[in-house]
Amino acid sequence: MLKEGVYWAEQYVETTDFTQWNWQTVFHTFEPLFQSKGFRETDTEGQLHILLIHINAMGDMVLATGFVREVRRNNPTAYITMLVSPAIYPLVCKCPYVNRILVIDAKMFYVDKQKFFSKLLQLCAENFWTERYVLSICPQWGDDKTASHLVAYLSGAVRRVGYSCNVACVYGSVVKSDTMEKALMTEAYIIPADVIHEADRMLYILELLGMEVKDRHMEIWYGKRDKLAAGLFLSEALTSECTLIAVGLGAGGDSRKYPVNKYAEVLKVLSQKQKVCFVILGGKSEQQDADWLHSQLSECMICNLAGKTSVLETAAVLSMVNLYVGNDTGVMHMAAAVGVPVVMVSREIADYGGSVAGVLSENQRFAPWQTNYVICCPDKRVGECADWFGYGGCKEAYSHCICQVKTEEIVKAVKLLLNKGKKDFLLNMD
Repeated sequence: MLKEGVYWAEQYVETTDFTQWNWQTVFHTFEPLFQSKGFRETDTEGQLHILLIHINAMGDMVLATGFVREVRRNNPTAYITMLVSPAIYPLVCKCPYVNRILVIDAKMFYVDKQKFFSKLLQLCAENFWTERYVLSICPQWGDDKTASHLVAYLSGAVRRVGYSCNVACVYGSVVKSDTMEKALMTEAYIIPADVIHEADRMLYILELLGMEVKDRHMEIWYGKRDKLAAGLFLSEALTSECTLIAVGLGAGGDSRKYPVNKYAEVLKVLSQKQKVCFVILGGKSEQQDADWLHSQLSECMICNLAGKTSVLETAAVLSMVNLYVGNDTGVMHMAAAVGVPVVMVSREIADYGGSVAGVLSENQRFAPWQTNYVICCPDKRVGECADWFGYGGCKEAYSHCICQVKTEEIVKAVKLLLNKGKKDFLLNMD
């Protein structure tokens, strides 16, 4: 089957005009082959094979960790494969709930379709078509599901489950064509009209599939070496008996980044009130801002780790701090996953989205999950954003509406969470 599958893949890539590509070419090419080879017949013999597709961003994957665990809980003997994006792999490489992790860059689909299909079909021929997957699940709610639906379809899985492209219609959005999802997926669900968190949204799919969800919490799968490295990074701070506050400078988009000079104002005030060590976190792209921030806090204890830690070392560092303050990013979700209280600085005004908050409000869809938290919001939207109605409330590609968040509100939120501790309450303060 491997040689035959490789031949199918090579023929499709060689004979398809990708400048005129559409999803119908995939369906009309592969459906007759899948039918003739028995891929559409459920085989109850042998081990159950399940494919989980997570080709999204790191923050989304952190929220999906409970989903992965509950799939394993409901299918203890299944062979579970997880397909992820390259950015996600370092986060999940030690996941104890899957048998195998594969990687594909879904962004390639929108840049170079021939290259994308060449890699995807080779992956399918070598890993999926030889094993016969019974079920593939695409738990991501996101807007454009073409890439994930194509992966689910080309895996050859008998049952292909995910969210419909029309989930937003329950919030009043216009119904889109569902021709593609009906061809590629066996089940494409419409979510309930209730505004729910993205972590719950993924678990909702499992409940629709008849699986029991016993635990809704996230997890981070770092190891002993990651914990040891984190302890070494924080050794001076841990022996100083000070409060450790992690400061997250990164974000998936610049409009979600609170200006570093404003963070400097916040940290200077906090350092005057108690003995504190600020642990600066971020990737290599945040190193310059982190160095500048460090230079502005010369009298404070600083542990500048921007660009110096791996993903799992960052998670282990977060498990040792007292609080996270920073932007809405994957690091923020990791802090919540390890039970650290979170002060999230948002670009979105309070109660944004109205009746369509389930679509447009990132504060409601992606708030810190199951930890004590405060979201600090702008008082108003400014400029052209004031009359714009789109996701997150800010249309600019730079720090814009988020600049309206008052530094004193962030200081107030930090003090409140530090005084209350991790377990006493769950707070969402605008």
